[in-house]
Amino acid sequence: MKHYLTARDCTALIDAYFVRIKGKYYNLKGKKVYTITPEPPTFTGLAAALGFNSLADFEEYLIKGANADIVKRAKLKVEIEYEKRLHQPSATAAIFALKTMGWKEKAADTPEQLTDNPQIEIVISGPHPAATEKDVLIDE
Repeated sequence: MKHYLTARDCTALIDAYFVRIKGKYYNLKGKKVYTITPEPPTFTGLAAALGFNSLADFEEYLIKGANADIVKRAKLKVEIEYEKRLHQPSATAAIFALKTMGWKEKAADTPEQLTDNPQIEIVISGPHPAATEKDVLIDE
C-alpha cells in the first residue's frame, strides 16, 4: 500500500488523470480535431495514475490510506460519470459497472411491496347493469 502519497501529491496526480482523459484537440473550422482521444474515467485508470499496482491496493488505501478522503472523492467522480451514462439509450454497461461498485437493484419480493398493500373497494353508482336484454327498460 502507498503510504508516501502526500495530500498535494494525491491531488496533483488525480487532477492530471482527469485532465489527461479529457483528451487534447484543436479547432479546425469550428470542429474539434482530437490529437489525443478522450476516454471515460475508470477505477483502474485512476488507480494506475496514483501509482497503485492493483485495484486491491487501491481499495485498501481507500480504507487505511493517509489521504483516503482525497482519493475517495476522486473515486466518486468516476462513479458520477458511470451514473450519468444511465441516462443514455443503452445503459446496460453502466448498470453492470454500478452493480460492481456496490449499487444494488432493489426489486420488490412480493406484490404487497410493489403496491404498499392498497385496499380496493368497488363502488357502484347509478343504476345497476341489466343482467339480460329483458331487464332493459326503454323510455318512450
